[in-house]
Amino acid sequence: SGVVMPISEVIRLGAHAYHYLALFEGVNGRALWLGRTKRIASADQRIILHAKYRGCTRPGCDAPGYHSVVHHAAKDWKNGGRTDIGDLTLACPPDNELVETGGWATRQLAGGQTQWIPPPNLPMLRGGTNDYHHPERLLENDSDSPPDDVGNDAA
Repeated sequence: SGVVMPISEVIRLGAHAYHYLALFEGVNGRALWLGRTKRIASADQRIILHAKYRGCTRPGCDAPGYHSVVHHAAKDWKNGGRTDIGDLTLACPPDNELVETGGWATRQLAGGQTQWIPPPNLPMLRGGTNDYHHPERLLENDSDSPPDDVGNDAA
């Protein structure tokens, strides 16, 4: 949830809990496969989703994972979607409703991020992915691009 506290306090608070270890594949961060044939995600899947996404995945949304619900991103359950970890994401309830009744669509990208696609009749709305809960992604993008002043010498 973004709270900073000493590790001794974290251990004290978590001593009574059931412990889980969230594992991701190598450098690309692909979540472990935890499939289900039921509509509702398991507790294990929710833990993985919280560790992976940290919060709502709609661009611009700052709702933390604790205020988000599991969303079938690849294909909705009622349309034959699966409750497999690779097909799920997090969305806060209002943003989940955007998909249900507002014409928005979501899909999973190859890198594991969730892309939000606005309704086709509203091109002024902006879709994409959400980096709010992942500031490290912004640093990765900066290291790949050259500084603004490179190659812009005045003649």
